Amino acid sequence: MKRIIRFIAILLISSQIVQAQSYMNEWIDFSKTYYKFRTGGSGIFRIPQSQLAAAGLGNVNAAHFQLWKNGAEVAIYTSSPAGVLPANGFIEFWSDINDGEWEKRLYLDPQTQLNPQISLFTDSVTWFLTVNTSSPNKRIIETANNLSSSLPVETSFTHTIKNGYRNFYNQGFAAVVGDYVYSSSYDVGEGYTTGEFRPANPLTTTVSNLFVAPGGQDPVLYFSSAGRALNTRSVSVSVNGTPVSSKEMNYFNYVKESTSFPLSLISSNTAAIQFRTTSAEPTDRIVIGTFELTYPRQYNFGGSSNFRFKLPANALGNNLVISNFNAGTVAPILFDLTNNLRISAQDLGGGQFRVVLPPSAVERELVLVSADAAAIRAVSSFSSRNFRDYSLQSNQGNYLIISHPQVYFDNNGVNQVNEYSLYRASTSGGGYNVKVYDINELIDQFGWGIKFNPLAVRNFLRYARTQFNTSPKFTLLIGKGVTSQLSRSIENRPAINRMNLIPSWGVPASDMTLAADEGDVVPKIAIGRLNVINGKEVGEYLQKLKAYDTWQRSAHSCDPDDEMWKKKVLHIGGATDFLGEQIQYHLSEYRRVVKDTSYGASTDQLQKSPLTTIQTLSGTLVNDYFKSGFSLLTYFGHSSANTLEFNLDNPENYPFTGKYPIFFVNGCNAGNLFLADSMRFNGSYTLSEKYLLSSPDKGAVVFVASTSLGIVQYLNLYTTQFYEEFSLRNYGKPIGHLLNSVIDTLIHRYSIYDFYVRMHVEQITLHGDPAITFYNRDKPDYAIKQSYIKVDPQFISIAENKFSANIRIVNSGKATTDSVRIEVEREFPSGIRELVYNEKHAYIPNNDSLVIDFPIDALRDKGLNKIIVTLDRENTVDELCETNNVITKEFFIYEDEIRPAYPYNFGIVNKQNITYYASTANPLGSTRKYYFQIDTTQKYNSTLLKSDSVTSTGGSISFKPSGINFLNNTVYYWRVGMKPDVNSPVIWNNSSFVYRNTTDTGYNQSHFFQFNKNNYSDIILDSTSRLFDFKTVNRKLSIKTGLFPYFNSNTNFVFLDLEVVDKWRCFFNVFSIYVFEPKTLKAWLNPIGGRYGSMNPGCLGRPRYYFEYLMYDAASRNNARIFLEDSIPNGSIVLIINQGTGQGGGFVGPNDAFISHWQADTSIYGAGKSIYHTFINNGLSDINKFTKNVPFAFVYEKGNPEFIRQFIGENENDYIDVQIDVPAKLFQGYVESPWMGPSKEWKNFSWDGAFTGGQQPNDTLYFELYGKTVTGSEFKLATIRNAKDTSLAFVNSSVFPYLKMRMYCADEKSLTPYQLQYWRLTGSPYPEGAIAPNVRLIGKDTVELGETLKFSVAFRNISETAFDSLKLKLVLTDKNFVPSEIILPKKKPLLAGDSIVVSYDIDTKNLEGQNLLYLMVNPDNDQPEQYLFNNFMYKYFYVKSDKTNPWLDVTFDGVHILNRDIVSSKPHILVKLKDDSRFLALNDTAGLKIRVKYPGTPSVIREYKLGTDSARFSPSSLNNGENTATVDLYPNFLVDGDYELMVTGNDRSGNKAGELDYNVAFQVINKPMISNLLNYPNPFTSSTAFVFTLTGSQVPQNIRIQILTVTGKVIREITKEELGPIRIGRNITEYKWDGTDQFGNKLANGIYLYRVITNLNGQSLEQYKASGDRTDQYFNRGYGKMYLMR
Repeated sequence: MKRIIRFIAILLISSQIVQAQSYMNEWIDFSKTYYKFRTGGSGIFRIPQSQLAAAGLGNVNAAHFQLWKNGAEVAIYTSSPAGVLPANGFIEFWSDINDGEWEKRLYLDPQTQLNPQISLFTDSVTWFLTVNTSSPNKRIIETANNLSSSLPVETSFTHTIKNGYRNFYNQGFAAVVGDYVYSSSYDVGEGYTTGEFRPANPLTTTVSNLFVAPGGQDPVLYFSSAGRALNTRSVSVSVNGTPVSSKEMNYFNYVKESTSFPLSLISSNTAAIQFRTTSAEPTDRIVIGTFELTYPRQYNFGGSSNFRFKLPANALGNNLVISNFNAGTVAPILFDLTNNLRISAQDLGGGQFRVVLPPSAVERELVLVSADAAAIRAVSSFSSRNFRDYSLQSNQGNYLIISHPQVYFDNNGVNQVNEYSLYRASTSGGGYNVKVYDINELIDQFGWGIKFNPLAVRNFLRYARTQFNTSPKFTLLIGKGVTSQLSRSIENRPAINRMNLIPSWGVPASDMTLAADEGDVVPKIAIGRLNVINGKEVGEYLQKLKAYDTWQRSAHSCDPDDEMWKKKVLHIGGATDFLGEQIQYHLSEYRRVVKDTSYGASTDQLQKSPLTTIQTLSGTLVNDYFKSGFSLLTYFGHSSANTLEFNLDNPENYPFTGKYPIFFVNGCNAGNLFLADSMRFNGSYTLSEKYLLSSPDKGAVVFVASTSLGIVQYLNLYTTQFYEEFSLRNYGKPIGHLLNSVIDTLIHRYSIYDFYVRMHVEQITLHGDPAITFYNRDKPDYAIKQSYIKVDPQFISIAENKFSANIRIVNSGKATTDSVRIEVEREFPSGIRELVYNEKHAYIPNNDSLVIDFPIDALRDKGLNKIIVTLDRENTVDELCETNNVITKEFFIYEDEIRPAYPYNFGIVNKQNITYYASTANPLGSTRKYYFQIDTTQKYNSTLLKSDSVTSTGGSISFKPSGINFLNNTVYYWRVGMKPDVNSPVIWNNSSFVYRNTTDTGYNQSHFFQFNKNNYSDIILDSTSRLFDFKTVNRKLSIKTGLFPYFNSNTNFVFLDLEVVDKWRCFFNVFSIYVFEPKTLKAWLNPIGGRYGSMNPGCLGRPRYYFEYLMYDAASRNNARIFLEDSIPNGSIVLIINQGTGQGGGFVGPNDAFISHWQADTSIYGAGKSIYHTFINNGLSDINKFTKNVPFAFVYEKGNPEFIRQFIGENENDYIDVQIDVPAKLFQGYVESPWMGPSKEWKNFSWDGAFTGGQQPNDTLYFELYGKTVTGSEFKLATIRNAKDTSLAFVNSSVFPYLKMRMYCADEKSLTPYQLQYWRLTGSPYPEGAIAPNVRLIGKDTVELGETLKFSVAFRNISETAFDSLKLKLVLTDKNFVPSEIILPKKKPLLAGDSIVVSYDIDTKNLEGQNLLYLMVNPDNDQPEQYLFNNFMYKYFYVKSDKTNPWLDVTFDGVHILNRDIVSSKPHILVKLKDDSRFLALNDTAGLKIRVKYPGTPSVIREYKLGTDSARFSPSSLNNGENTATVDLYPNFLVDGDYELMVTGNDRSGNKAGELDYNVAFQVINKPMISNLLNYPNPFTSSTAFVFTLTGSQVPQNIRIQILTVTGKVIREITKEELGPIRIGRNITEYKWDGTDQFGNKLANGIYLYRVITNLNGQSLEQYKASGDRTDQYFNRGYGKMYLMR
């Protein structure tokens, strides 16, 4: 059953927990050899001496033989009581058929066993014969028949007839949740019973030949019954029509009832015992386990050849005369099974026999048996058994392998189980103490040798856990198992012994319960199973295990790619609707747990789509998972033993990597390993087996799933706990321990009495090695790789204004709570680094991503760029690896590319001879060659191909190739490109348009390559036919069939995906033919009455999905032939199944018509006209094997010899359970265009095309229009049906400038989507303009500081639509990255094809250094435009720095003074500041600062304010080519003393005049005086000047120097005017006396005298004598002397 059950109900049941019992091996003497054999049926069995001798026991004393059964010694009869048996000697014993009395201990409550008469496992009895010499052995004593006894002959006895039903295996208590769900524990009423019966069909069993005694006690009827539906009822019993009992038995409860009734009711010697359910619900059902009728009976044994009966204790004995016994040719033997007596009866003739029994103190059980040779049965051959003593430490291990010899050896003779043991014992395998145990010995020792006894495994594991010196950790069952009721039903088939190698527990099967205590379901040892049938499968799994362990134990790699796959988890939800929503929520919760705990997983989640029943997972995500490796796949959804809702059931579909995941599957039956399918030997695997065993190099290493049905909420409870265990509580522990912990937690939380919890923990089974652990590490490892940094876009040009980096940081180790610091730096092409991110992140369990946007500076960033990521720079986190924490990502930002700009992509062109425009990424790119091509195909290989090229600088590039004449309604593809460098190929960018000879403009798609740009959902565009087609997916055709009576309506089904097509047919020994329509796989319906000559399918009162034809009737076979050949069209999928009958079919005889009979039909219908030939002609050659009763199933696609699938059994009780992929097409989907626009007006939406073959009534076609706002919000605007031309006046283009089209279509009949010829949006597209520096560009790259930068660039309208007034945005960013927007007025409207010039003069005086000018035309999408990448430009310009220092010139009264010179008290101080800059005039007083320090204590400093009368400022004027500013300072120093002038000067660039300020000290003496006047040089040869000092504030009006001879004669008088400029202070006259007289005559050499005469305001000046002045020595009464020496 392939479903997951939705309904939830809670039902608590009560049971009596069975206390710990024996291990069932207490009877064994380990020093002895035992000889095992089996018997079947009831009767006398003999072991002849010959057989004993063959076993080596021929010389054993007969007294020493000892026989054991079910742990107890059984009395035997030996033909000789002692000594060696003679050649004709024997051992004799009575054996009953095996029953289920001992099986009570299997049940949670032993009282709930309904039918102990029928064993759950086998009818055969297992015996162990041994030799015991140490004590007396039990014997059956030959006892004389005391014929002389005077005891009266007894006329009657109380007899019990037992009737244990075995028609049906009742699984016991069920919870009804839509379907019945069962626990694996042996539950209320479980076991063999009658079939279910309903109120309208009571069950009647008639017992005849009762031979009722004429008198005696009233009969007693005992019966057991159980309910099989959730109804209230009573079970009513009648005998021969007379009600005798009615007992309430509601729901799934049971009753065991005894009732008496009058003997007269059965006086007819017949008892028709009828059971009825009294429920008012007509569909109510009950079953009967057994009934026992106890009544007085005559000693008439009814002609039987063995008769079992009981007699009460009798101190005198019993004299019996028995009639109507079939003894054969010799007198029968009476066995007293209670007292172990053997008495030969006396033949009285006439079928009467007399036996006189000795007294008995107890009730005795007797059996009268025929001693005829034909009635005595021989024992089968012995197998010796020397039991291992598991109390010995040498036989104990902590890793237990329970296996079967069948799976030990592979085809090469290698014992793979032993190899497995050696590996697990090795260091690599875990270093366990591994022991291998033969399941056959365990069943013999711990299960009394009872065939398929699961208690043997449980007892052994319980023994190991309690008696071994060290309790085992793991148990691995290596061998296939089969559910007990399946193996019981076919126990006589040899194949079952090859399939049920190691039994499981219960129905449904539960391996987990094998490891629990009795009365419990919590496993105490981790347990798993390899469901193998041969050694080859063991070896192949072992290689998987080794590969898995290699990955697990390998040293942690510092390359996270080697590790991260181990933390990948895939979640798949296989359901839709509300259930799918529940599952999706649960999977999301698991995702949260496994991510945020120690495991730190990354999880992808897939959910089933409602479009198809089986979802195909193409080679995308799942294929990538298998390719890269992952740790866990959790599936939650619909499933069966062979199929998941997703097409995941074949590991061969996925690549081999040697990385095997763990599968955890939540669904129904996905873990059911326990099918009895002989096709398993031919390679038919369950889903779990496929992944573990069918593909040696692929699949999974562990498969955890339920063996039966699952309920969503309880599967979720289990899975939630499982995730908590493996990712947090028991991180790193083996999976077997994890599952045990889950079970223990849930049972303790909810108790064993919560039926739903119990059934799920029982049935979720581990297929695989329980010691396997999930990949784990003990520390985190934060890592970064270059590939983890994704730069977007990959090709970055300076046309972009930014790029983004997605930086992925991973933790390939254990997830901890440690935070980690992340630093991101950017390195520019210049080598400068910038820290852009520095944050401490909370712990990263698996991976985290940063997305950082980086701005692009067009001039700064072109070239090689780097992103450097550093993790945990301070090493604060203890990691597995420290070398993977820093990485550098290098990438280029390219200077240029070229993109198509006009005509627009998908645009409509309505003119010939157009100009094609493209724009470069860098509008200021250097001169290079640009390429152009146009063609009618995007492959650019047709004869219409035109090429062109242009060599130009960057900007708006135009192409106008000649010789192109557009054809109407033809799509043209054009592209432009450039080479990044000489050795690179052309990098192309594509566009397309359609030419229409109309006035229309807008957008259009009407060609294959244009449609290729669309998005598709379940529709494809075929590249060969160029037609639209629906997507093809694989659907699952499941066939389950076998012959009756081995299989019936509960087992024979045909599924398509998860839905039942049909089941169990109406007739036997027929062909059942299913026909599935081509492509759709819709099954043909056969109405009541039958079509195409088939049998009437109306057995259930409704039409069926098959056509039946009798295999044994020639006419019917011919109808089948005609149907297959003539009525079914090519392309149909045909399935042919035989609904046959095997031996023991009861009311239906076995099929006796085979291919030889079919071939004979040619004698009737002509050569080649038989159903056999139809099979052969369709490629179904395996029909030649149908020469005996075996099931078959043939699938083929009519007319396609490549699609043939054949399945045919080898034996009549084989079961075909196969699943095949059948390709089918989806029937609906949609196509979606890219966004079209922007458009300033939308006018019409039009489309055209056709359905292939014309539109049919059920075809669906409609269109949807979606609008997008300028902010990116999307809205559905309209749904359009039928109308091929629709006005779009309702669309407000100012709100929705962008539109996209979506076409939905469906075609359920022919499965061909609508063939769209074109779809079109007409309107008025917005204009398109482009920066065109190649048309006009003015702007220096470098200017001097202060120089005006004149900037000018062209922008042209390259479209057919005019712009309105254009908004401009100009931003200037200085060297400090401070942007300043320059407000520009709007430009005039720009007509189509016209250009504007954007100009601006930039003052650079404050822009020293590198500056960036950004111009955006039409910013902020002021007018919607087709493209904006070509509307802006960046231009760098450099303003040279003014680094030249200005200089200062300071004069006092026109003279540069020396420090501490005397100056006038009213001087004219002239300060000049000079600069070399040609553009920065010194026109600001801020560049000068003048201060004077005055004498005094403390001294006072006065700063002169420039621009006043006392400090007149004269700015520079650049017109005369000189840049000098002056200050005229006129101070009045009234106080004598020392002064200091301090002057600082800066130019407009801030450069200082000199490194130090100008400071000069000077003296002021207000009194007018003159110092001694000296000549210099003295003596002199040619000329001499005069040196003197004046004080005061005014130069004397008159000053004369007289030169005299030594006699006093004045020979030369030098006037003030001759002396030249004289100032207050130190003077050196410009005049130099040359030694001539007043008339110019040269004087003779010698000594001359001189004196100075002054007059200031009528008075002569007093002498000034400075401190330290010693010049008086050179003067006499005011006269000095000089020496003329020519």
